[in-house]
Amino acid sequence: MIDLISDRKILDKFIIEFTSILEKYSKYVVVSGFVAISNARSRGTEDIDLIVEEMSFTTFNSFFKDLYDSNFECIQSDDVNEVYNNYLLHKEIIRFAYKDTLIPNIEFKFPKNKIDEYTLSKRIKLPLTGLDIYYATIESTIAYKEHYLCGGKDYEDAYHLRKLYADIIDSAEIELIKKMIDKYLYNKIEEKGKLKKNIETTIYFTKRDKSHLEFIDKWVEFVKTHPYEEWKKQHSDFLDSQIIHSMEFYQRLLKEPDGAKKIRNILGWDKKTPYWFEK
Repeated sequence: MIDLISDRKILDKFIIEFTSILEKYSKYVVVSGFVAISNARSRGTEDIDLIVEEMSFTTFNSFFKDLYDSNFECIQSDDVNEVYNNYLLHKEIIRFAYKDTLIPNIEFKFPKNKIDEYTLSKRIKLPLTGLDIYYATIESTIAYKEHYLCGGKDYEDAYHLRKLYADIIDSAEIELIKKMIDKYLYNKIEEKGKLKKNIETTIYFTKRDKSHLEFIDKWVEFVKTHPYEEWKKQHSDFLDSQIIHSMEFYQRLLKEPDGAKKIRNILGWDKKTPYWFEK
């Protein structure tokens, strides 16, 4: 259980502990929102997304046991056979959290396509984050957020990274990955209306209050001009406070009639056996 009073830098602690176990069994790469967040983007998140090189069942079984021995549990099931055969082999996402907690959690998946494989092959460490873990490249993150996810926070994540790494970004690499997205993702989902949704979201983003981007500009400048310890403390306190408030909310909700059922519905968790908060 996370100590809601004294345990600071919750997300950093969480990802370090998880990946220190995972790297004994397989290669991984952190992708999506946490790439921006650990590079000082000032927004919260409840999960950290990983792409993990595919493991055999024997290896995954050892990894699974190691996690459970280290205070983690799988949100989908405690049965390693079910998790591996019914989820991972079908390219479905699974999630891990600390035992007896709701957030934060790890979104864990094997590569689903050529882009995932490419992202994993290009993984890097980013010294500015202060974390000794493997990330997707800045170019990959920008391309994916600008060209596929396309939500308001995704454009702002990409904008933040473009500003922060302006001197070293490889624009040709971004365009290469966007072309890969066109080839391996859009051609499979166009019939579902994703392209239309992305266009509409882009138009929406251009109409947002410009103060959003002005704030990002000022914060990036602060990060660039102040010591790591100074901006990191402000950033970590901000992220921790959001997680703590969420945990306190769920604790209050548990005391309400059908609180446990409401939590399951809110989070969308589908474990067949009861969660700790339902016992």
